[in-house]
Amino acid sequence: MDYVLLVALVIAVIGLGLLTASLAGRDRREHRTARQLASVERKLDVIIAHLGIDLPREAYPEVLALLRKGEKIAAIKAYREQTGAGLKEAKDAVEHMEREPVEPAPEPRPASEPRPAPEPRPASEAGPAAEKQPAAAATAVADDTAEPRPAAAKQPATDAAAQPSPGE
Repeated sequence: MDYVLLVALVIAVIGLGLLTASLAGRDRREHRTARQLASVERKLDVIIAHLGIDLPREAYPEVLALLRKGEKIAAIKAYREQTGAGLKEAKDAVEHMEREPVEPAPEPRPASEPRPAPEPRPASEAGPAAEKQPAAAATAVADDTAEPRPAAAKQPATDAAAQPSPGE
């Protein structure tokens, strides 16, 4: 009887050890993934800043409504639920929204309406990559947006000079 209890205790200890090791491994993977994601976000922010793109901030109507009512804690809670952000990040974002309210996003354009052509940037603002780009590549991009042209029919060469003679 004592042996059965001892074996059960040993199995429980081993199981607890395996469970702890499994949870620790998962935490390490989650931490590594979070670090990689933060690194990618930083790189993306640098690229966006370098290209001079101004991204509109996302509006959270529920959060903004709670802020207008003066319910800051409820707004932070709503922001966390909507974004999955941590407490500090949510608090900072809500305080930023409180200082600089976000304007609602413009209405989406219908799919049938053509997209406006992007404004060309002067060469001085385009950066070093644009200076190295050959003119042919720029026209190739413009040709890609044009309607496809029918393929030219191949015609056999009838010029005797163009065809090699059998003795050559």
